[in-house]
Amino acid sequence: MTKEDVISGNLAAAHGARLSRPEVIAAYPITPSTGIVEYLADFIEKGRLTADYIPVESEHSAMGACIGASMSGARVFTATASQGLAYMHEFVYHAHGYHLPIVMAIANRTLSTPWATTCDHSDTMAENTSGWIQLYAENAQEVLDTIIQAYKVAEDTKVLLPTMVCMDGFLISHTAERVKIPDAETVDRFLPPYDPKHFILDPDNRMSALVPPRPWVAAFEHQTDDCMNNAKSLIKEVGSEFDKVFGRSYGLTECYRADDAENLLITMGSMTGTAKVAIDELRADGMDVGLIRIRSFRPFPNEELMEHCRNTKAVAVVDRDVIHGIGGRGGAIFTELKSSLYALDRRPSITNFIAGLAGREIPVTDFKSMMKKAASKKPTTGTDDAVEWLDAFQVAPLNLTPREKYAERIVGPGIRACAGCGMLLAVRHAFQTLGTDTVFTFVPGCAAVTMQSALPLQPLVKLPFAEVVFAGTASAATGIRAGLKAKGKHHVKVVGLAGDGGTVDIGFQALSAAAERGESIIYFCYENEAYMNTGIQKSGSTPFGAWTTTTPFGARKGRRTYKKDLPALMAMHKIPYVATASIAYIPDLTRKVQKAAKVVSEDRGLAYLHVHAPCPTGWRFPTSKTVKIARLAVETGLWVLYEVEDGVAKLSLKPKKRRPLTEYLKLQGRFKGLTDAEIQALQKEVDAKWKSLPLTSFPPFRDFFTSEL
Repeated sequence: MTKEDVISGNLAAAHGARLSRPEVIAAYPITPSTGIVEYLADFIEKGRLTADYIPVESEHSAMGACIGASMSGARVFTATASQGLAYMHEFVYHAHGYHLPIVMAIANRTLSTPWATTCDHSDTMAENTSGWIQLYAENAQEVLDTIIQAYKVAEDTKVLLPTMVCMDGFLISHTAERVKIPDAETVDRFLPPYDPKHFILDPDNRMSALVPPRPWVAAFEHQTDDCMNNAKSLIKEVGSEFDKVFGRSYGLTECYRADDAENLLITMGSMTGTAKVAIDELRADGMDVGLIRIRSFRPFPNEELMEHCRNTKAVAVVDRDVIHGIGGRGGAIFTELKSSLYALDRRPSITNFIAGLAGREIPVTDFKSMMKKAASKKPTTGTDDAVEWLDAFQVAPLNLTPREKYAERIVGPGIRACAGCGMLLAVRHAFQTLGTDTVFTFVPGCAAVTMQSALPLQPLVKLPFAEVVFAGTASAATGIRAGLKAKGKHHVKVVGLAGDGGTVDIGFQALSAAAERGESIIYFCYENEAYMNTGIQKSGSTPFGAWTTTTPFGARKGRRTYKKDLPALMAMHKIPYVATASIAYIPDLTRKVQKAAKVVSEDRGLAYLHVHAPCPTGWRFPTSKTVKIARLAVETGLWVLYEVEDGVAKLSLKPKKRRPLTEYLKLQGRFKGLTDAEIQALQKEVDAKWKSLPLTSFPPFRDFFTSEL
């Protein structure tokens, strides 16, 4: 029975995926799509969906896992946005080449840089030649419906192409609206189980996914082009069939008051609802206008648009993206439309409006203004004057707090961190210790959010810095160091700053390579044991039994595996300095920062600092207890303070009598799913670790490990 509820676009996407019954879901958090896979993890925990959920270490691996699962004959699903989609790029092309019917939800977000978490279509437009079908939803209901239809289209043997279901980030993904959620039995009849026929990686099949020899590449691409063309009719057929079952009809385009309209407005995505209001008001004022919404960008509905525009005088095209360097400039829809209408004997005047970039509002008045301006123009020849930018931007005057008394602070006051933030305490002391001859780079995460400030505020950190992509801390820091050396600035210390997600997981490849090359940079990892900036998802440093949104309690009982010991892995690289630290022992932290600075100033290689920084929000404890929690981690022996200098390892602190581990665990809501037996097992593991130090914890250093109280 159909249920009606007020839900967000992300939850609607999760319901669409749940009802489609994927067998494998690969997930990596990125705003604003993270909620989709969090909801799916919750569905799996509560028994509403049976699927193998893989919380991978990067978006690249998320798509890799989807490709592998699809090759094995499973129905698969994932979700991403922006930089995540860009990081998948290599595998994205593989998916169409192997004709894998993967469905991926995209919460559209600006592709940096400039950096933004808000919506435009630059991320998916960057993939519009990748051989994926691209369907753009106007609202949450359409998101849910389109995901179900996407599987039926993608898995058809006439198509067999992966499909992106796109929704505007935040504008749809986080906005709640009324949505009809079909019952599973009806969807099962509409969408039967996936039964692949082309190839499956299975010994029973004896089939392989072959890479074609070079002479065959053109034939393969021609085949893909045929499949994309077949998708045009199939999308309409599936949309009509969906209408008969569920009462909602979909096609390649949607027409609104467009029959015989003299002037047309062309939109895509969530802006359409506002644009329809503008059309109604213009009609009431006597202007002959209509609207065409593009639902399918790939395949592009060129035949339908040609027919709509055949007897039209003027067309206003609104693009939430811009393609740089094309002839005539403009956005993706504008470019495609001009190409589609080229064959017409009588072409309308076409004006492109670039609007809504980085999530900026497009009000009714703007749509009315666009339509009037387009209708007043004479036919164009495709020159620059056919493109207009709606980019007016004003900054309200701000009253800045006097900062004279903080003149000596490198990290100033007023930073936008959560109350009780352990990361911020660690970073304040580290940068104050390093001094002003320092530059640093960091990635999207808690540090990026809290230490930057929006223009025109003065930076809250009095050091030069740059934000780079999530996997790029160590590589960007390496380049900065090389550039400064080339300019004769050998004295400047270069710091790469990232959390455990950006270090232990997605950033480890670049970090390991920088260590192996002997790059003289300081790498500073603040460990809060999850992806906190995106809303508490599992990272490689999440402890056994801990709750996160992707390791929920219930049947799964939190994380079932143990965290990655990255400081030990870095020590195995035989770099000159590795140290662990804690925000509960600031003198120890600052001493280790000084040692790291000395190592890089002498150009001896990479210095790695790994700092335990409890997070009240993610760990579920009162904000006043951050330092107490950090101290208990050391006093119970769970967090070991040590350093490894030139292959010699030594303890920085050895508790005289370790406190019971339960004192640490019971203060944190994230461990409430642990049983008494599991707590006892963890206690035994900590006891065994201390009895065997250094033999098991630091195998490369065995006899060099000495204690220092």
